[in-house]
Amino acid sequence: MSALTEFSHSLRLIATATRYPLKMGAIWPSSPELTKVMADQVDSQIKGPIIELGSGTGRITKALIEHGIDESRLILIKNQPDFYHDLSMLYPTAQCFCDDAFALQKIAERNDFPKVAAMISGLPLRMQNKTQRQNLVRTER
Repeated sequence: MSALTEFSHSLRLIATATRYPLKMGAIWPSSPELTKVMADQVDSQIKGPIIELGSGTGRITKALIEHGIDESRLILIKNQPDFYHDLSMLYPTAQCFCDDAFALQKIAERNDFPKVAAMISGLPLRMQNKTQRQNLVRTER
């Protein structure tokens, strides 16, 4: 991703966070250091897809790929159409969904997801009620 593209995605994130403050977990993309730490928690040797919730600008996605996860194993879920479109263009072999990550169980059932190897999240979990958080964590697949 070029510096101009990253800057453009960052501006879009700020604009979206300004418009929808309760739906965004951050107003700036995650740092390379944070995304590396997050990606390092995923065991790339475990078979199965990796689900990324709240994929945003794709920085965590990029870190996962740099960590050794094949792009085709990634399932990216983002609920804003602009970000979803960017993600599907940046990562064409990943499965991208423009949907509510808190509806993960329904998304998984509709698309017959196999058992997943890992799930990583960029969601603003503390901004959701306790029941939504618990339901997300209990999602089976």
